[in-house]
Amino acid sequence: MTKRLLALAACAVVAACNPMDPIGDLGGRVGTWTGAWSLSRNPELLSVQLTIEADGTVTGTIRNATTNVNGVINAHMSASGQFDGTLDFETGADFTVNGTANVAPNDHLIGNFVQVDQQTTTMVTGTFDLTRM
Repeated sequence: MTKRLLALAACAVVAACNPMDPIGDLGGRVGTWTGAWSLSRNPELLSVQLTIEADGTVTGTIRNATTNVNGVINAHMSASGQFDGTLDFETGADFTVNGTANVAPNDHLIGNFVQVDQQTTTMVTGTFDLTRM
């Protein structure tokens, strides 16, 4: 916390600094994360690996172990943890996805999301709980 307070104080002096993210780590979210991606209405086992860059770029892979299908995630995350982007599976199923991610005290990235099928416009909500790699 001291590091963040010092960075915020320095931010007041430097006009180019983002006061929402004074040390440039998106509130501790920058890094590579892996874990469960759970849909609220679907018992399928989904796992994800995400990399979050300091500029907010989110890239990663998702795997549906039930159907043996892989996909990719491309999104952007704000300093407050809001993200939006796309989730595209190799089968041609394409989704938009948006949600919120927060770092829990045990260094887990937890959050919730809304995923919308681009062909059927079916919307599903879900949660994730990822550990830092």
